[in-house]
Amino acid sequence: ANDAVAATYDMLAMDAAVQKAVDFYNQHPDETLIVITGDHECGGLTIGFSGTGYASAFEILKYQTMSYDEFDNIVGEWKENPDGHTFQMALDKAKEVFGLGNTALDPVFELNDYELETLENAYNKSMGGESVYTDEETTIRYGYYDPFTVTCTHILANKAGIDWTSYSHTGVPVPVMAMGQGQYEFSGYYDNTDIAKKIIKIADYK
Repeated sequence: ANDAVAATYDMLAMDAAVQKAVDFYNQHPDETLIVITGDHECGGLTIGFSGTGYASAFEILKYQTMSYDEFDNIVGEWKENPDGHTFQMALDKAKEVFGLGNTALDPVFELNDYELETLENAYNKSMGGESVYTDEETTIRYGYYDPFTVTCTHILANKAGIDWTSYSHTGVPVPVMAMGQGQYEFSGYYDNTDIAKKIIKIADYK
């Protein structure tokens, strides 16, 4: 969902899980191999956004207080009662959750006219009740996610100096990290199916 903050917390959680494997390796170094990889890259997250002149402000990401999924649940409640909700109310919530518009936190959070228009268009799409995937432009802009929520994550990411290229898989090579017996077998580039062959080779050798 192009949520840089949630992705960061996911990576921290994975790091903690890998540490458990490393702890085990430290107790059994002669008989342990740890291999870490992914089935594909998703999102196309990249550092460097032309809209900021390639400056970065990663520290502002700390002000996001909930994940895309949690915020999406709130937007879902708005959709159930659209007549009792306004765009200004949505902006106030985006300010609370993502910091957007809250210049007291950081001047970079100021929303320009283009960003406000983008948020309002997304809000109208979210609250419209009809499918937002009726044409190529809306599909490119929002993917299969709620328009207002994903626009908030995009604007926050851009203000931090990062951007996304996809809502799903990309063709970026997936890194493979290895530690322990036979770890050097995993250097270089190779087909994903070779990972299993390398593990079997190392197991047979040992």
